[in-house]
Amino acid sequence: MRSIYVIAGVTGSGKSAIAVDLARRAGGEILSCDSTQFYKNANIGTAKITKEEQSGIPHHGLDLVDLDQCFDVKQFVAYARHVLDEVWSRGKDIFVVGGSGFYLLSFYKAICDNVSVSQQVRVSVQQLWQVGGMEAIKSELLKYNSNLSSELIQNPVRALRALERCITTGYSVENMRRNFNRQVGPFDSIPKITIKVEKSPKIWETGLRERIGDMLQNGLIEEVIQLRANGLERHPTLSRAVGYREVLAFLSGCLSKEDLAERIFYHTRQLARKQRIWFRKKIQFDAVINANQSQNLIAQN
Repeated sequence: MRSIYVIAGVTGSGKSAIAVDLARRAGGEILSCDSTQFYKNANIGTAKITKEEQSGIPHHGLDLVDLDQCFDVKQFVAYARHVLDEVWSRGKDIFVVGGSGFYLLSFYKAICDNVSVSQQVRVSVQQLWQVGGMEAIKSELLKYNSNLSSELIQNPVRALRALERCITTGYSVENMRRNFNRQVGPFDSIPKITIKVEKSPKIWETGLRERIGDMLQNGLIEEVIQLRANGLERHPTLSRAVGYREVLAFLSGCLSKEDLAERIFYHTRQLARKQRIWFRKKIQFDAVINANQSQNLIAQN
């Protein structure tokens, strides 16, 4: 049986370049599991890999849906299973590039429950979110749950999915969790080789500042203006993504243009800190790659 090669690391660690090089050497293909890169026209703010950077390596998991749609982890698991079968049928290896922990974790354990949410319920919950925001979602959740974790109510995407399932089943989140823990993961039977990509803190911060400068120079503000016209502020994932949320704050007059880059840098550093903690707790790595040394070798070759 073929293995899944997982290349993981915090945002800005250089994992995309490493994955491209490994896939090129192995004759493989790449599957992105970055939850912000599923959406069309969300390019600069998500640091989506360009065609030039892909170097001719087939990439999957990019530009899957329009902004007015949501692409959740259950849909991703079904999509990833299809991609694996397709790539392996061509006799090639698959390299998964992970930035979104929840989606990455789906390769190691069960993430999706067996609850089938109807379109009617999904639409009604989405409308509730758009009209009443998190307070309305929280109020509805409390009809099914005696208490709610801070982790749940601070994450709109998870809260919306939880409410959909509560409405569909009539069960509390805790009852559904007990049933869920009995499930087998969709990729449990497939061997996985998991590689962590790292950079030294000083080089990472320098590179991050350069990347933020490039994003702003290359049209991040203009991209957000266009996305906002198509509903960015109502999107539970992208509206909260680092880069987009700061530009939205700038456009609404809550943040000056002079402070924009620094605020993106600050929030990205916070995100990376959370990602590092998450990786330590959730993922067991088989190897660690120093991105600085590897990228020097890539450039030389």
